[in-house]
Amino acid sequence: MADKKLKSKLKESEKLIKDAATDAARAERWLLPAEAGTLEAEGIEQTFQFQQRDIVKEVDARSASKAFDLRLEEQGPYNLDYSINGRYLLLGGSRGHLAHMDWQKGKVFTEVQLKEATHAVKFLHNDNFFAVAQRKYVYIYDKRGIEIHRLKDATSPRRLEF
Repeated sequence: MADKKLKSKLKESEKLIKDAATDAARAERWLLPAEAGTLEAEGIEQTFQFQQRDIVKEVDARSASKAFDLRLEEQGPYNLDYSINGRYLLLGGSRGHLAHMDWQKGKVFTEVQLKEATHAVKFLHNDNFFAVAQRKYVYIYDKRGIEIHRLKDATSPRRLEF
């Protein structure tokens, strides 16, 4: 090429493209799992028949450490929601039990007994605020379980989505 400026720009862009491809391959190796985890039923076996203790025996130690058991027989059945990052769990019992917890550490932030049934629970933008569909209205609570707001326009709610 006769134009030295154009030639150097082309070399520079080729180098950038090659570096970007190398970086993408390196990131893919770390971010994408080698093989997807699946649960396969054999023969006439159904996946709903699998017990948590059987699954824990078959997975790696890190995944097994994430298994936990909640005994919530008295106030159920329960509606639940996980926060966007998957760390926090929100539980709402049909008899008014409401709990907000960090399930990985087992730390309960809020545990409140409401005076009416909860039909649905939903985290809002993050784990600091959540909505609860109760008998008559939707209520907004903060992380400590303090009622922040009541949505009067949403009467007799049964489901929530945010």
